Amino acid sequence: MIAPFISAYIWNTERYILALRFFIIGMSANLFFGIIEAFGVKIIDTHGQGPLGLINFHIYSSMLISMSLLLLLYDFFYKRIISSLSVRSVMFLGFLWQIFATQGRTGQGLLLLLAPLVIFLNIKKYRYIYPTLAIIIVGITISLSSKAINMWYTAYSQFNSIISGGYHYSDIGLRYLFAKSGFIMFVTHPFSGVGIGQFRKTFFDLIADHKIPEVPQYVHGFVGPTSSYIAFFSEFGSLGVISILLLIYASYKKIICVKDKNIRNFGLLFFLWFFIGSFSDTIIWREVIVVPFLIFISATNVNAGYNENN
Repeated sequence: MIAPFISAYIWNTERYILALRFFIIGMSANLFFGIIEAFGVKIIDTHGQGPLGLINFHIYSSMLISMSLLLLLYDFFYKRIISSLSVRSVMFLGFLWQIFATQGRTGQGLLLLLAPLVIFLNIKKYRYIYPTLAIIIVGITISLSSKAINMWYTAYSQFNSIISGGYHYSDIGLRYLFAKSGFIMFVTHPFSGVGIGQFRKTFFDLIADHKIPEVPQYVHGFVGPTSSYIAFFSEFGSLGVISILLLIYASYKKIICVKDKNIRNFGLLFFLWFFIGSFSDTIIWREVIVVPFLIFISATNVNAGYNENN
């Protein structure tokens, strides 16, 4: 219900930028609590996932931090969200430290994937490229802890083991098994899927039928679709596939019709951030991610208007 209300609001470029500024300021408050946590003051129990701040799961925290970084990176060219270069740079380095100090591979991956796009979208502004790249390089050099490097190396090793030998018990191995299970559910229930919320029950039924291997007892509580796409095609079948494709199309169509180039670019960033991030978890059902996505996609209807041909 939030999207129609946001779209109906009379947005203009200044209000959209103000909303982006509030988003970054809010995430800066989260960064503050992350810094406190790094010094040993426990605000919430993050279960060893790193200085997440007030968001207690590494995927959601790292995704939101990555978007803050992408917006600040864009603002090194745009210079309207956070007008002060020094404040913008301090925020950028702070978020960069936070994201690589957590276990949030999703946010780290999104940052590394979409940061080149931000630079590409501003490629004509040559004089700003090299200082921006310098900030990125320095920040990554400072922020890439041995913990983050080891985490990515472990993920690579687990993925390589799956390619060469199939399922084995590990984080990546379980994701592979859940994806395989979702595909089996889709094949056996192609039209309407296994039903809303039935992934877990059907997963254990597949184990009982010896169609997939058993998993350790202590991970039974974590069984579920580990991707929005797995959830939709396993639990909703072809209807789910059609629904999510329509959502992707409608979101993209809304963005490309915007005349204001920068607002269109911000919308594109949120679009890619959300739908690529949805591969890592059932993001589409998580309000902490869905609400920012809906706000900044719906609010692209600024008074600059749509292209008349669309």
